[in-house]
Amino acid sequence: KEDSSLRNGVEIVSNPATLQFHMDTMPWRSIMDIAKDNKLFGHNTDTAGLHIHVSRTGLGISKAEQEYTLAKLVMLMWRLWPELFAFSRRTEENMNNWALPNHMFVPDVRRCDCADKMCHNNGCNDCMSNLAFDLIKRGNESVSKFTQQKYTAVNTRPRDTLEFRLWRSTLRYETFMATMQLTKLLIDMSMEFDITHLGHVSWEDLLSQAAAHEYTHLWDYATTPEIREKMELVRHRRDGDHSYDPHDELLQLSHQ
Repeated sequence: KEDSSLRNGVEIVSNPATLQFHMDTMPWRSIMDIAKDNKLFGHNTDTAGLHIHVSRTGLGISKAEQEYTLAKLVMLMWRLWPELFAFSRRTEENMNNWALPNHMFVPDVRRCDCADKMCHNNGCNDCMSNLAFDLIKRGNESVSKFTQQKYTAVNTRPRDTLEFRLWRSTLRYETFMATMQLTKLLIDMSMEFDITHLGHVSWEDLLSQAAAHEYTHLWDYATTPEIREKMELVRHRRDGDHSYDPHDELLQLSHQ
């Protein structure tokens, strides 16, 4: 397909499919080889993103259950935003242009002491839980109501899907599959755990869940020395080492 944000290239769109189908049947390796043979790029360009759609029907049986899962997803991604930013390979400029964090649009977040810290600080656990519970009590005033902007990390505007927009494009198969599995794991955890638990989740907890779900591409990729180094930088910031810049080039551009 054509895409208006691409200066010179194409957008490849798959049919709806399960994660298992993408891993076992969809010929992504061949597609990426063809793209590379024709001198196309994924990571090494400013205009390409990897957008992953997740069916809303998988978030719960009823509309209320789906909205509850979405509320938990927003809170989980708020909790892990520094790590997700590092994993995304996006630059700060591109993230601000195309994939702003959803939690910044939730009522009262901007008045929260943790908002300016972008959740680098463990002190925001209570804030996240309280805001999430408040959203649930609002009934029809769901998270979707406050995140109708298209250019958010998770675009909630589509009727039938959630569109994850925060990932940078790649033509490296291992990175692609790790990102697919991370997206699925964020949904899995939002389905399986309550908000109080998610408000205390760490990146290490997420990796434990990756192992429990046998997401081997994600585990192998996230435990490489390069990614471990990135997450160690994030951890230093969480622990109060303010010499660390969360938008350092090392975090954004070094891995594909």
